[in-house]
Amino acid sequence: MAAGPAPEGGDGLAVRRVRLLAAAAVALAGAATALWPVPVLAVTAGPPERVVWREVLRAVVEVRLEYVHSVERTPVVEVYEAAPGGLRLVRMEFTAQGAGLPSGGYVREGKRFVLRTNRPLPALPVRVSGAGQQRLRIAGTILDLLALAGEGGTVTVAVRAAPRLALLWGVLY
Repeated sequence: MAAGPAPEGGDGLAVRRVRLLAAAAVALAGAATALWPVPVLAVTAGPPERVVWREVLRAVVEVRLEYVHSVERTPVVEVYEAAPGGLRLVRMEFTAQGAGLPSGGYVREGKRFVLRTNRPLPALPVRVSGAGQQRLRIAGTILDLLALAGEGGTVTVAVRAAPRLALLWGVLY
């Protein structure tokens, strides 16, 4: 008597279930990875608000806001650190005292006043003015804020959490 194919029994059904469960686990792991939030340093300009620059934060990134003081007409530099935990003002440099600038807590370094601090911020909104000549320096990139937002517009720097998949599609929440 010739042996034919064995009828499918409980063993075949068990193998299919294991394969199905394995495929579901792989799909679930892929979805979790795609949706897992990653920290992103984002610069938006508007109105209307739009993303003009962004970078996934893998390490601390220095952000420099450089501008001309509106009253004293002297240069001011604000130095921030962007990290996965957020944005921090770490230093201010200016050459003359004036309205809105620190009146104490700084040291003199040559001709500059330097204030060292460690102030966390949820975001850095900047109202843009042609007279202020504002620009951002981030990771070797220089952003002219007037060109990005126009007179009276707003540029905002913030650390945001975005799903990995959104970054692939060019979307930032």
